[in-house]
Amino acid sequence: MAARGARAAGRADAPYRCAFEPRSGRSTVRNAEFERGLQQAGRIVGRNVQIDYRWGAGNLGRVRQYAAELVALTPEVILAVGASTVSSISEARSPTLRAT
Repeated sequence: MAARGARAAGRADAPYRCAFEPRSGRSTVRNAEFERGLQQAGRIVGRNVQIDYRWGAGNLGRVRQYAAELVALTPEVILAVGASTVSSISEARSPTLRAT
């Protein structure tokens, strides 16, 4: 399941980042560490930074769909975990360049 709406819940002018993983949301510890690192750098989720999470649940079609969605949102940063997500993000950014 993908967590959506984080941007809408916060300030519209806040920097926007996305986190994207190929599997399920089981990596809550990693996500918490990611957010803790942002907080240590002065970035507070919902206050001055927005994060939109997506999980592909191991489904390559879903991974590609979410990659296209995230690229279309034009965030400042996309954190992609795993080869399939990185490849899908690259393809969504430059459809004429396909990862091999």
